[in-house]
Amino acid sequence: MAEMQRAWKEKLEQAEKRKLEDIKELQKAGIAFKMDNRLPNLVNLNEDPQLSEVLLYMIKEGETTVGRYTPNSKHDIQLSGVLIADDHCVIKNTAGKVSITPLREAKTYVNGKCILDPTVLQHGDRVVLGGDHYFRFNHPVEVQKFRRTSCGTTLLHDGPKDFEFAKNELLIAQ
Repeated sequence: MAEMQRAWKEKLEQAEKRKLEDIKELQKAGIAFKMDNRLPNLVNLNEDPQLSEVLLYMIKEGETTVGRYTPNSKHDIQLSGVLIADDHCVIKNTAGKVSITPLREAKTYVNGKCILDPTVLQHGDRVVLGGDHYFRFNHPVEVQKFRRTSCGTTLLHDGPKDFEFAKNELLIAQ
């Protein structure tokens, strides 16, 4: 019996060690585990509603770089896929104003339109990177400012801005 407990305890310790390693890898890829209500962020949109809005990428003050995942990548946000460039785009957060700039003509879309130049992001904008990574941009401070000035009488944006909305928006713009 003591041998079984020891084996079980070793397996539990190994599982915990693997979990910590997995968490480090996800953090290295830019995925946040704690929400900061002051920082803007990108939340994933997915065709499967259960997989949508589960990955959160915080946009730090200054520059956040986005690029292809490799074991040695130094990008703040690391994505995989053939349409993601090694150096895909830069997201700048300066004094609460957030803009996205594609690098070397990497396919980057905001609200369905392909962008080539720096583009300011507003709360609720849809961002598509490489044609297959869909996100919604959230800016908590912008929402709080809007709520204070509108006294809660109107909504910031009408209707859900989910994966289907973003996909149709991209298809219509093509």
